[in-house]
Amino acid sequence: RTDLNRSQVDLERMVERLHAHLADAPNDAKGFELAYPVYMRIGRYDQAQAAAQRLIELKGPSADGYAALAEAAMFAAQGEATP
Repeated sequence: RTDLNRSQVDLERMVERLHAHLADAPNDAKGFELAYPVYMRIGRYDQAQAAAQRLIELKGPSADGYAALAEAAMFAAQGEATP
């Protein structure tokens, strides 16, 4: 059980480091590409939505970018579609 707690703490530290990196390097498209699925996996949907939006801004519009943005928005809204 201690190993599970330690793993959770390690994950939280890594996520916080990633978040801090992105705050310091807001033009790091690769960083946002990494962050999006991580944020989705751990339930930080608002941050995933922000990462998807930033990727669209950095890389330009794409179907994949808008799909990621919509997915994060739906999870953030707990499945409720809003205009």
